[in-house]
Amino acid sequence: MTAASVLRAAGAPMSPFLRGMEEARFWASHANRAELKAFALASFEAMAPRDQTAFLRHISEIEVAA
Repeated sequence: MTAASVLRAAGAPMSPFLRGMEEARFWASHANRAELKAFALASFEAMAPRDQTAFLRHISEIEVAA
C-alpha cells in the first residue's frame, strides 16, 4: 500500500460487492494511466467475442473527451 501510494497507483481492483459499475468507476478514478490501460486491455481480452463486439459498438457511439 505504501509503494502504491508513492507511485500513485490504485492497485488491483477489488471484487465488486454490490454495485459493480459504481465500484469499478471508483477504482478507475484512483488508478494511474498504466493501470487503466492494463486492466482495460486485459478485461477486453477476457470478454466473450459477443461482448467484445457489443463493447466496441458502445465505445464507437460515445463521444470521446479530447
